Amino acid sequence: MRFIAEKFDAKYKGAKSIPIYVCTENPISRRYVRYNQSGIACKKSFDQEKAIDRKNNLVECSNDCQYRKAEQGKVPACREELNFTFMIPDICEDRVFLLQTKAFNSRTELGDYFDFQKQQGNSVIGKYNLFLHPTEVVSPDGIRSTHYVYGIVKAEDQVAVITDNTVVTEERPTATIPVETQTVEVPKEETEKEVVKEPTPKKKSTKSKVAETPKEPVVTEVKAPEEEKSTDDKMAKYHVLLDTSTIQLEKDGKMVDYLLGKFSNMKDEEVEAIIHTNYVEEFKGCDLRNTGIAGLNKT
Repeated sequence: MRFIAEKFDAKYKGAKSIPIYVCTENPISRRYVRYNQSGIACKKSFDQEKAIDRKNNLVECSNDCQYRKAEQGKVPACREELNFTFMIPDICEDRVFLLQTKAFNSRTELGDYFDFQKQQGNSVIGKYNLFLHPTEVVSPDGIRSTHYVYGIVKAEDQVAVITDNTVVTEERPTATIPVETQTVEVPKEETEKEVVKEPTPKKKSTKSKVAETPKEPVVTEVKAPEEEKSTDDKMAKYHVLLDTSTIQLEKDGKMVDYLLGKFSNMKDEEVEAIIHTNYVEEFKGCDLRNTGIAGLNKT
């Protein structure tokens, strides 16, 4: 599916939102799922009493399962996952895309939106804009960090972002986003930090200037040289986060815990990398199967 990723990158790189089309009245499903190096090890939909393992055997599933538990500060292997299906007509009209997220705030925002529409008796089939917006999260240890949460809005409800009495139209989005989804209008207090008021506009340029968005929570982008790069070079930087684990290495005569990430590149090659301590908190807030640009250095 590389050609789809290339088309997506060419059309939506720098977009503030992604126009999607929901083609079913039940686009949301929820389940408990556990992944390992080979893929899905065990899964259970909310409407099932027992889970199904890799060999399609029925197994017991409850909150007492060892994979549902984890030490304080760590993420359990089995977590609740929300699946959201939709189409992106501008990319292709004969495929359905699947968004998967385990992040609590994203699951809540997307799930609650469609649940509310059902309670109101509204049809959810139609055009929407999918985006990310920054949300401050406080860990049990009191550490504050910014996570990016999925949001959705009807296409007809998105017109423009207004800040400081300056209207910034969305004719040509310019904010950097991950491949999966991406940002649209955000509350005034958030956009004040990102939108820079332009001086008296010149006739040759009609675009509003937008400052760079904060670092994405999924991956860290390594700036490339200014010279023009080929499409193959750009796609080589995209990696999918498959799994994270803790590894102990010796440092200064002591054993130290490090966060180990397993990734898959666009050639389906698996690579492992130790996450730099500066980005550990960001990776802890990431979902498995997220895609983005990663600078992985060989040692």
